[in-house]
Amino acid sequence: MGTREREAMRGGKARKRTGIEPAEPLAREAPPVLKSGGTQPPPVAGLGRAAPKKPRAKVRQDTLTTTSTSGLSAPFAIIPTRTDELGLCSLGGAMRTFESYSYEWLDRKRARGLSCGDTYETWLRGWILPRFGAQPIGLISVRHVRRFVADIEPDLAPRTTRHIYTLLHGIFASAVADELVAANPCCLARGDLPPDVDANPEWRAWAVYPRHDASRLLYDERIQFYDRMRYRLALAGGGLRVGEISALRWYHWDRSTQPLTTLFVAQSFRSKKRRVGPTKTRVTRKSPVRPDLASWLAHWKLHGFYELMGRMPKDDDLILPRPTNDGTSLCADRRWLADRMKRDCRRLGIEYRGHHALRATFISLAQEDGAIPDILERITHASGKGSAGRVFAGYSRFSWPALCAEIQKLRLDPSNEDLGQLPLL
Repeated sequence: MGTREREAMRGGKARKRTGIEPAEPLAREAPPVLKSGGTQPPPVAGLGRAAPKKPRAKVRQDTLTTTSTSGLSAPFAIIPTRTDELGLCSLGGAMRTFESYSYEWLDRKRARGLSCGDTYETWLRGWILPRFGAQPIGLISVRHVRRFVADIEPDLAPRTTRHIYTLLHGIFASAVADELVAANPCCLARGDLPPDVDANPEWRAWAVYPRHDASRLLYDERIQFYDRMRYRLALAGGGLRVGEISALRWYHWDRSTQPLTTLFVAQSFRSKKRRVGPTKTRVTRKSPVRPDLASWLAHWKLHGFYELMGRMPKDDDLILPRPTNDGTSLCADRRWLADRMKRDCRRLGIEYRGHHALRATFISLAQEDGAIPDILERITHASGKGSAGRVFAGYSRFSWPALCAEIQKLRLDPSNEDLGQLPLL
C-alpha cells in the first residue's frame, strides 16, 4: 500500500469519526489602499478598526488666592497640582503648611539659644504668616516671594525689609534640608531687594552724643548716682549694651588682674522675656575697667548700693538692681531705663538720642582720641568680624595690656567730685 493510499484512509477515518470536513485555508485579503498612497493597518479581531491615538492630557493647573489681614493680596498663579511628577516639591511639602513649619523652625532655633527669637516671631506674625501661613510650603515659588517683597517694601525701612527676607530665606533653607522642598524660592535677582541703608540717612550720624554732653551725663550731680553709674558703665566700661549692664553681678568684676581689673560680660537681660540669657553674639568677652570706673564701682559698692537696698552687696547681687517694694531686686528693663534717661536729658537740656547711642559714642570718641580700631573692636564685640575680616581676625590675638591701653585713650572731662583711689573691695 502506497503512501497516498494510507493518508487517504486516515482522512476518511477522521471524517467518519467526527463528521467534520477539514477547513479550507483562509485567503489573506490585501489591505485597502489609501488616497495618499499608503495602506491602512488591518482591524484587530473583535475590536473593529484601530482607534486613532488621543493626545496626552496636560497637567491640570489651578489658581490659589489668599487675602491677608493686613490687606495684601497674594495670588498664587498657575501652580500645578501634580507637583510630585514635576519634582517641584515632596509630598510632605505639598501637605505641610508654612505656618506649622515656621513655628517648628523657630522652636528649634530657640532651643539652640537664639537670642533674637522674639524679633523673628514679631516679623513672622506681622508680615510673613498673613501672606504664606495657610499655604503649603512646597507650593511657594520665586514669583510669590518677589511679589511679597514688593508689597512690604513701601511700608518698612529698607534694612527691615532685607531682615524679613533673610528670615524667610532661613526658613526655606531649613525646609530644603528637611526634604520638604527641592529648592529655596528665596533666590531673588539683584535689584529685587531694597538697598541696605537706613530709612533716615541722617539718623546714624545723629545717634552719637557730643563729648561735652556725654561728660555731663557722667559727672553732673543733678543726676542720681544710680543713673550716673549706668551711664559710666555704658561709656567708660567699653560700650556695654543695655541688657548687659542690667545682668552684671559683683562676681563678674575680677579685681585680681593687672594692669587693670576686668569685667566679664557673659550675660544679657531680655526685657521682653523677662529673663537673663547669653549675650547678643553668645560670646563672653572681657572689658578692662579704667581706673576712674574702678573708683566709681568701689564707691557705689560702699555707699550707693547700701543706700538703695539697705544692706551691703553680696557677690551674686546685681551691680545695678531695680529695687521693689518688698525689698527684693530685679533686672532693670529697657523701657524703665529709657524713661529715666529721657528725664535726665530734659533736666540737663540735652537732646535724647537713646541709651544705645552711648555705645556708639564710646567707639567714636575713643577712635578720635587715637584708639586702634582693630584692638578696640575686641573690647566691644570680641568676635572681630569687622574690618580685619573673619579669617584674619580668627588668627589675631591681642595681649591684655594692649586692650587696657586702648580703653584708657578715651579722654573724659574732669569730674567735680573727688573720689580718690578707693580700695577695690
